[in-house]
Amino acid sequence: MEVVEACVSKAGWFLRTVEKTGRETVNLPFEYKSRRYDRLENLRNALLVYANANLGTCGYFEPPIDSDQTMYRAFRISLDLWDDPSLIDGFIRAFGQDYPDSDIDMLRGWKETLSGPMFCMETFGDKALFMCDGYVFEAVSYGRQWDDMIPYTPDLVITSLLPFEGEIALGGFTTKHFSPLNGPGLMRINAEYREALDRGIIDDARRFCEASGKIRADRKKHGIEINAWSVYMECIDWINDMTEDSCFPYEATLRIRDEEF
Repeated sequence: MEVVEACVSKAGWFLRTVEKTGRETVNLPFEYKSRRYDRLENLRNALLVYANANLGTCGYFEPPIDSDQTMYRAFRISLDLWDDPSLIDGFIRAFGQDYPDSDIDMLRGWKETLSGPMFCMETFGDKALFMCDGYVFEAVSYGRQWDDMIPYTPDLVITSLLPFEGEIALGGFTTKHFSPLNGPGLMRINAEYREALDRGIIDDARRFCEASGKIRADRKKHGIEINAWSVYMECIDWINDMTEDSCFPYEATLRIRDEEF
């Protein structure tokens, strides 16, 4: 089990590839990434501490996230945080006076965070393309490059994407699964990806928030397809095992799509 910054890795299988868009590797300036990474990390960690204090998810959690166990606990708390956007409102009421207005506006936008299973279709340095329920998002990682976190694509991963300074950014933690895609499964993903690309890549925070709201509402009402649900449940079982001595177990909030029962 490999654990790296912003990524929780699981063992699995090597993937065949899908059709690519041919984008060149993106290496953002260090200063650009560093400032954004620090701001995002500080805000997110403060939210995690608040969420844990209110929900009692873990017996003990305190940043910085500088060890495997702290990362597992942070990932476990983040599942509760993104499930309940009202925690962000509570944090703003309790501590809003300690933050500039720009940070408060940023936090309000995080209520549109998209968390759960999605396909990472391509990685190219600091940016990657994710496909989720018919949408393709171009997301930025301000820390470790996507290529290092998700070396083989496509991969059905559990992650969180959020609006950040006009972009779409990694919300903190990603599980790599290495889903075995072959034959009809690979053909289906190729077809869905082509259709989603034809509709256009979403790479800005405004359009991301609109799409995220639709995806979350649809998933809550109808559930998710069976392959995504299977990976989602594996991730839940795994993180519960990793934190069984320090956190309450996480209970699934997503279900299989109605027509797939």
